[in-house]
Amino acid sequence: MCGRDTANSARFVHQHDEEYDEVKSARRAGRPASAQEDLLRMKVETLEKEYRDGFCRFWTHPLQNIPADHSDMPDLTSEANVQMLSRFEGSWTFLNSLTWVKVSAAGNVKPSSFPPQGL
Repeated sequence: MCGRDTANSARFVHQHDEEYDEVKSARRAGRPASAQEDLLRMKVETLEKEYRDGFCRFWTHPLQNIPADHSDMPDLTSEANVQMLSRFEGSWTFLNSLTWVKVSAAGNVKPSSFPPQGL
């Protein structure tokens, strides 16, 4: 379930490449990058970093000193969790009602809890 669909993932990660290349090639030699070019470059770099490192690595609990490299997340394989997440209104207390899992870099999944306890 944690395997990547590499074709779709690559297409998503590189969705701005064509536009970025067009804007970059339209710039005259020696001229600084335009704001649009800078924005597209940042989008591409952000998507590549998230794909490489995993988007869950950047989530931290604001009230605890939990390392940013943990990988606890709501269990999206649970239909009940998905339905509850669709009703999420932003409250931290709501998150206690969800089932959580810890996903390793190798894609192994094991039960976890909220708030995450780190690695």
